[in-house]
Amino acid sequence: MKTIVQISDCHFNLNKANAEKALVHTLDFINRLKFDYLFITGDICESPTIPQYQIFARLISEHISTPNIYAIAGNHDCIDMIKSAFKDTWIKVAEQVSIERFNFMFIDSSKKPKKAMMLGAGRVASKDIKRIDDANQETVVVIHHPIFENDCDWFNEIGLENQKEVATSVLNNENIQHIICGHGHSFIQTKRQHTTQIMSPSTSYGFDHDSKVFLKNDRVGAVMIQVGETITSQEIRIPSRIERTVKAI
Repeated sequence: MKTIVQISDCHFNLNKANAEKALVHTLDFINRLKFDYLFITGDICESPTIPQYQIFARLISEHISTPNIYAIAGNHDCIDMIKSAFKDTWIKVAEQVSIERFNFMFIDSSKKPKKAMMLGAGRVASKDIKRIDDANQETVVVIHHPIFENDCDWFNEIGLENQKEVATSVLNNENIQHIICGHGHSFIQTKRQHTTQIMSPSTSYGFDHDSKVFLKNDRVGAVMIQVGETITSQEIRIPSRIERTVKAI
């Protein structure tokens, strides 16, 4: 049995007050948990620069114990900057990793839509859709944007441009029974046929998916994923620094 902790949508931004302290608080909290792998599923930096990614990587190495760390890009990120800044660090940008009997396939959805869409939307390249089509062992797709839509109309508008095509590929391949994603700033599990999608909350701020309009909330967290004969997941709520201080008194 192996354990993955997933964090997503950190929106690290040194132009915001206390950005480093907030990230360190999150990393120290999750590092107290026992886990083997850390997945960072996109929107790492809000306004990306190589120096910001380098500082992010340094804080990860200083506050996370496991060296098994994998990252993908989100719509706010620049994949080329990520690859450059994370080179020779603990954070790997890879196509896949095997954990127990599952192949975790990392899919880039950070590409900009070909047509005009709302800020936040993404696209999966044809070559990556073919990788999904060709998966011939039990595979978990790890992607920033959700592949399955939900009932929140405003959120679906900032999803994948080619969502239907990607979802069809997943549902046509019975080897893909799980999707791990971010982007939604909320812990939501969605089942479509044989595939369960696990969406991570954000470490920066939450989204209210019950609202008819875009609305933030203060619920932040991560996901703990147990990988053995099967895959199970549970939400980890990250308390604010104020909450932790009060509890410690």
